Amino acid sequence: MDQQIKEKELSISNTEEKYRQLIEQAGDAIVVYSIDGSIHEFNNMLCTVSGYSRDECKELKLQDILIGKLIENPSLYELMIKGETVTLYRQFKKKDNVFVDMEIRVKSIGDEKFLAFARDITERKKAELALKESFEVQKLIMDSALDAIVCIDINGSISFWNPVAEKIFGWSSSEVLGSTISETIIPVRYREMHSDGMKRYLQTGTAKILNRTIEITALNRKGEEFSIDLSIVSIQQSNKPFFCAFIRDISERKKAENELRKLKESYLALINNVDGIVWEADAKTFEFTFVSENAERLLGYPKEKWLEKPRFWADHIYKEDRGWAIDYCMKCTKEKISHDFEYRMIAADGRLVWLRDIVSVQVENDEPVKLSG
Repeated sequence: MDQQIKEKELSISNTEEKYRQLIEQAGDAIVVYSIDGSIHEFNNMLCTVSGYSRDECKELKLQDILIGKLIENPSLYELMIKGETVTLYRQFKKKDNVFVDMEIRVKSIGDEKFLAFARDITERKKAELALKESFEVQKLIMDSALDAIVCIDINGSISFWNPVAEKIFGWSSSEVLGSTISETIIPVRYREMHSDGMKRYLQTGTAKILNRTIEITALNRKGEEFSIDLSIVSIQQSNKPFFCAFIRDISERKKAENELRKLKESYLALINNVDGIVWEADAKTFEFTFVSENAERLLGYPKEKWLEKPRFWADHIYKEDRGWAIDYCMKCTKEKISHDFEYRMIAADGRLVWLRDIVSVQVENDEPVKLSG
């Protein structure tokens, strides 16, 4: 009988030792304490976290290392008394007066005692702060961007809308966040194409529109379409894709381009009605860059030949005039002198046609760059 009792006591002792070893090897500081802060039991991790030796820890009260009051939130204390586990975020002051951030989980174990598991989260807090600061910097950059920036999730819900987007589209950020992009800025005729593109991306992970710039139209708050440059990138966050669109209002540019096109059309109509050949050429190579329609009417050669063959003009000057005419034009061009001269060219039907060439020399940085006549 005595032998059986001894064996049971030994078994219990061995079990207790195993648990003690597990507690000592734990990655968290484990503390049993009373409501007055008296520490009854602790593991080696408390010594590591606090910087005190084991003998010194035996003399400590929890208040000696905990910053602030032992009970800062009475309502949480009430939950602990009821047996619930409560998570606290507090700071410990180490022996060397360095503060460390701690995550502490506390539970009542009866007899006015509490069991606490405390983990040093200083590095995690630093990482969270760095991430927060990084996000704030990124947001500041995006808010300061010259382009409108609109971000959406995979469902098309708007998650970011910078001040330039507010300006060009007319909605404030608070008005559009959570709305779908289709019901705000995508014209009706493009909505199905947008939906198909999102489905294709989910199936294949690719989309033709990504990572390039296209010209398209968008809708503003008034329902008016306007021209934009659109670039879209896909970004992975927490293994979920979201999309950021960089949008530039090019209405004024398109308006200027249309005005320029109209001016060019008017200019071409004007010069094609001039009773002569209007032309432009490179001042260094003498290659023609523009010839009016009258070139074909007067000489019979399609104007494309003037542009495709570098020596077309020189080769079609009558042989008796060719040498001096080319030399004279080159000499005046080199000296940056506008000039005029008369010579004969051979028409497509073999006729000799007398021409008076009035040449203007355009100069940039004291160098001749373009001839026109």
